[in-house]
Amino acid sequence: MGTQFYRGFVVIPTDLILRSKYLWVRLWVLTTQMYENSTRK
Repeated sequence: MGTQFYRGFVVIPTDLILRSKYLWVRLWVLTTQMYENSTRK
């Protein structure tokens, strides 16, 4: 039980970090694209 709990304890935060990084990158790309489009006009 101990090793399984430890594995889950390690995997969950890394998964969250990877997901949040992916979301932040997408958000940043979208905002930069919107900013570039607004400045072009």
